[in-house]
Amino acid sequence: MEKVLFIYTRIPDGQFCPPSFGNSIHFAVSERGEKYIPLNQNRGILYAKGEVSPKNQIIEKGLAEPEAYPLLDGSFAILAKRTGQDGSVENSGEAERLLWLTHDFISFEECGLTDLSQHPMLKELRAGEVKSHPPYPFSDVAAGCWLPIETGLYEKLLRYYTPVHNTHIDIPEEICASCVDEIKDLCFTAHYSDGATAQKKYDIPDVSHIDFAHPGTYTVTAVVRQKPYPFPLAVGFADPVIFLWDNKYYYIATNDNTDDVGFWVREAAQVEDLFLPDAAQHLILDKDEEKKRLQTFWAPEFHVIGNRVYLLFAVSGDTFNPQCHMMRLKENGSVTSADGWEEPVRVKKMDGTFLAVNGITLDMTHFENGGRSYLIWSYRENCMAEGDTGSMLYIAETNPDRPWMLKSDPVLLSRPLYGWENVAGTINNEGPYPLITQEYIYIAFSGGAACDWTYTVGLLRAGRDADLLDPESWEKSKFPALATPDLDGVYGAGHNSFFKDRDGDTYIAYHGEITPYHSPRSTALHRVHFRETGEPVLNLSYERDIKEEYRKVNLNITVTGHE
Repeated sequence: MEKVLFIYTRIPDGQFCPPSFGNSIHFAVSERGEKYIPLNQNRGILYAKGEVSPKNQIIEKGLAEPEAYPLLDGSFAILAKRTGQDGSVENSGEAERLLWLTHDFISFEECGLTDLSQHPMLKELRAGEVKSHPPYPFSDVAAGCWLPIETGLYEKLLRYYTPVHNTHIDIPEEICASCVDEIKDLCFTAHYSDGATAQKKYDIPDVSHIDFAHPGTYTVTAVVRQKPYPFPLAVGFADPVIFLWDNKYYYIATNDNTDDVGFWVREAAQVEDLFLPDAAQHLILDKDEEKKRLQTFWAPEFHVIGNRVYLLFAVSGDTFNPQCHMMRLKENGSVTSADGWEEPVRVKKMDGTFLAVNGITLDMTHFENGGRSYLIWSYRENCMAEGDTGSMLYIAETNPDRPWMLKSDPVLLSRPLYGWENVAGTINNEGPYPLITQEYIYIAFSGGAACDWTYTVGLLRAGRDADLLDPESWEKSKFPALATPDLDGVYGAGHNSFFKDRDGDTYIAYHGEITPYHSPRSTALHRVHFRETGEPVLNLSYERDIKEEYRKVNLNITVTGHE
């Protein structure tokens, strides 16, 4: 029987569906038109884009009354009326609709507010459509429409929009070995619901009963090497960064336990040891009255720039005014010693003036691509006051020999124009951090409120061969890559960084809360999954990454003897 895609908006509620979330387009699918499966965990997938006023402030927009039509070229059109912040439909012309075009309901061409009279095919389709409203499949649907889809597309949507999980791991029936070295670093292929695979390493804790001098078959227990990191790892520590340098791992974060004053570093040989109860913390930058470093010691990040280690961070003086600074590790200096660091300097533009005069700057990050060095940071004017612009992401090129001085003019990269970034007056694009793959540069960034359940991580993407100082080279994800519904017991996941463990697996470090509102921001970690296309998946929990039955497995080791 024909499969069905249901496209709908939701009635906002007072808990986990505010108007900015409800007034977006959601998807659900059904195999027989009976039981519907909400996709993307019943979160919005398409959002109306806000506008920028002449006073440089964001005017929030939503959408309502979605429609969908198949087009003659095999693609589909999704239409919706545009609304204001309160959900009321704007007084636009009858033919004006927000328009998205898609071939697969995964990638979209966002056409914006469009006069459909300029699209005769759409005008004809809509004129011939009989508007009816049979019972909606969910009680909180505000408006919706149905679209028949083929089985292949139905299965593709389920794979993409339902939580990725491990389906099985290829465990061999027999492993032949002639010595103990041949059963070290065992690597098996894990398969996932989205069709992708990953390599899992296994260790055999006890091989004492295997006699490699005598051929035979022995049964052993192998344990997956991947570590579970239970949340919360470090209570009261936000904006976490884990950094591998000189064969040691270092952990640094915004320290809410000290009212965000001072930077403390932990050092360990293994990632998990950074979070032991007795892990030592080393103060490397403290409050300084004379030098006006007094508050908002925010978002510290370690980076290697021009073969030197730097700490990038924000700090304020007497009044709230965080500004981007960086300090360099001395030659042969110790990361964990305050004396091992040079004096911090404030980041400047090409002309020698400071990065901001009238606004605040924070959350600076760094990456290199194609032999060029870049900085990205968050900038905001009139923060939480009249004329608030919201926080925006800027990018500029820098000289790796003097990275505190920009080499190009700052370029506006992103503003929080979608509803998931702009929630209840929290107008955030902040916390950028790079993840570079073979084809793309991804910039993870955070939107929503930094201290409640609406905090979330989105992605910007640009090709590695693109002009990275051209905003048109970057594409923003239509919906969050990591959000509250994704992980049990973690609310408001956001402000993340990435690192690799010793086996080469990519991990995301971020902060979350144990309750929806006003609980301590605390550090969390889990592995980043990559789809077959190379796209990163940021919301794969440890439980879904490895099925319990594959965390510990029995293996048959056949000793072959020496020739």
